Formats: sequence, C-alpha cells, structure tokens
Amino acid sequence: MLSTVKDLSVFMPKPDLACFQKAVQCNTNDWQTHLNLAHAYLAEGSRDKAIPELRETLRVNPSFGPAQQALDRALGEVTADVR
Repeated sequence: MLSTVKDLSVFMPKPDLACFQKAVQCNTNDWQTHLNLAHAYLAEGSRDKAIPELRETLRVNPSFGPAQQALDRALGEVTADVR
C-alpha cells in the first residue's frame, strides 16, 4: 500500500540561491530570472526576500498573473505572521 506524501518538496532539490542571485545580476530586466529567484527564496521560507523579487517581476512584466498571485500570497502570509 502506498502512503500519501503531503509535502512534495522532499522530492525536489533545494534551489541554488547563489546561481539565481548571479542570474539576476546579469539579467536585471529579465522578469523570469527575478521570478526564479523569488521562488527559490520562497522554497527556503524567506518571504521577506521573495517579495521584492516578485515586485520586480511585475514591474518588468505587469501582466504576469502568477507573479501577482504569488505576491498576494506572500504578502498575506507576512501580514498573518505579524498578527
């Protein structure tokens, strides 16, 4: 019988933050590099670092809905943590 895995992150390697940070330095106006760095920060639980990257993603590509949704979730979680 197979057990249910609630957290699929156990199957995914941790993102290499240094690599994503370097990519953002080299490609400052590429929204995808900012989004990748934001996801890497979120994966390690650093919402405070992910939020500016999500905002930069939306500055470069304001119509990218998934980035807005991720930002809304991150801001909601930060607000919930403060309460």
